[in-house]
Amino acid sequence: MKASQRQDGSHQTDDYCERSSTTSLNDNDMSRRTILSVLQLPLFLTVLTNQPEPSNAAKAKGAAEYDLEFYVRNLIKGNNDKEGNIQASAPPPLPASRTLAYKADSSFIESIINDDLSNDCIALRTLSKITGVPVREIAEMVKDYRTKFSKSFGTRAKWQQELIVDEYYFDLTCYALYRTAATLMPSDYKRRSDWVELLGEEIYNSIAARSGRPERKPSKLTETIPIMVQILECFQANNFVTSFRLGDKNDDFRSGLNIFDSYDDDDIEAGITLNCLISLIRPATLTSSLQIVGEGSRFLPEFVGTAIAAMWRKELGLQVEYETYFVDEEYRPNPKDFFPAEELFQYSIKKK
Repeated sequence: MKASQRQDGSHQTDDYCERSSTTSLNDNDMSRRTILSVLQLPLFLTVLTNQPEPSNAAKAKGAAEYDLEFYVRNLIKGNNDKEGNIQASAPPPLPASRTLAYKADSSFIESIINDDLSNDCIALRTLSKITGVPVREIAEMVKDYRTKFSKSFGTRAKWQQELIVDEYYFDLTCYALYRTAATLMPSDYKRRSDWVELLGEEIYNSIAARSGRPERKPSKLTETIPIMVQILECFQANNFVTSFRLGDKNDDFRSGLNIFDSYDDDDIEAGITLNCLISLIRPATLTSSLQIVGEGSRFLPEFVGTAIAAMWRKELGLQVEYETYFVDEEYRPNPKDFFPAEELFQYSIKKK
């Protein structure tokens, strides 16, 4: 199961401070749906009742059968008799918060957002540059949002100290930052996109300054794989993510350091759009991102994907777009349960 968003929140239709409204079906819609369900039901039940009888198999229901029973009951009775109106299960408890630092050095995380919310941090400085609002005013807005939502946010994501290096306090601050950014740019998706790109560019420059640029400037996509790994390892070393994955986990030949090959280099040169996947496991912005999705917005806190996109733009001059998905790897029999731990970026890359 997964949910998605575009990097600039361009599909958002409502104000950030409002939840998206639910549209009710009218009588005609309901009658057509009911008729369609009735017409489909005999065939559906025929499939269910004409399965071959297993000779030696146990009679216990499997997970798929329970799911099928749930949907049949929903089709006939709306699950109002035995299941009732099934609610989503309580989410599993979150792990204890991590310290976002490399050993005792927190300078990388604090270069993105610091405790003072000052001009020294990339996130506020770039937002001020795009919006024209002074950093001081942006910082006050972030603090106001953080104070307003700290109690509800902290009931699940419990921080141990009110410091940026605490994973969940960082997460709360990112939530407040993006609420602030959405308030300053309520429907201006072009400026949102400009900010995300500038944010990524400065984060990439910061990583390159710390880790060093490659001795030879890359000239093709395969030569950027070590730089991708360098960016991801920098975030992992600072406990921003617990792990990461390049490529599709189900493709043993096109994952890891083999995410690109010479054929991809040729396709890019020929002007063909190339797609690739990068996954983050338990990023430090996961709770804030899911909270904002739940509020009906698609403008989510994100620093890793935009840094990688900035690298391809800067080193190869490519046109890069990406979408973000949240993936729950665990099978859950209740269809309303969705507790993802993975953030997945799907990139589309092509020559300008």
